[in-house]
Amino acid sequence: MKKLSLFLMVALAFATTVLADEWIPCTDSDGGHDYFTQGTTGGSHFANGGYYNSEDSDYCDGPDGYLIEYFCDGINFNPEEFRKEIVLCDLGCFEGACNQKEPEVPEFGLVAAGVAVAGAVAGFFFLRKK
Repeated sequence: MKKLSLFLMVALAFATTVLADEWIPCTDSDGGHDYFTQGTTGGSHFANGGYYNSEDSDYCDGPDGYLIEYFCDGINFNPEEFRKEIVLCDLGCFEGACNQKEPEVPEFGLVAAGVAVAGAVAGFFFLRKK
C-alpha cells in the first residue's frame, strides 16, 4: 500500500510539472500598472528554471500602505510574462488598490455638536417631567 501511495504522489507531481510547462498567455484585468484598481493577472512566468502558471490578484501588504501589483511584462520578456512589483501608496492601500484621496473622517466639531444637541434635548425632557 505504501508503494502504491508513493507511486501516485510521484505520478501526480510529474503530471503537475508537465501541466505547468504548458505556456499560457498573460492577461491582466486592470490593464497592468493601474495602482488605483485591483486587478487579477494570470498566465505563465519563468522561475527556478521552468515556467509556472498561476493567477493572482493585486493586494495590500502590511500597515505601511504597500501594494503588490501584478502585471504582464512584454517589454523585458518575450514572450510576455506574468510579473509583480511592490509599490508604496502615498495615501495608503485598501482592498488591493492605492487610495486616491485621504479617507474621509468626520470632524470632531460635528460629532461634538451632535452630542451637545442630543444632551440638550434629553435634559429638556428630563426637566420637563419634574
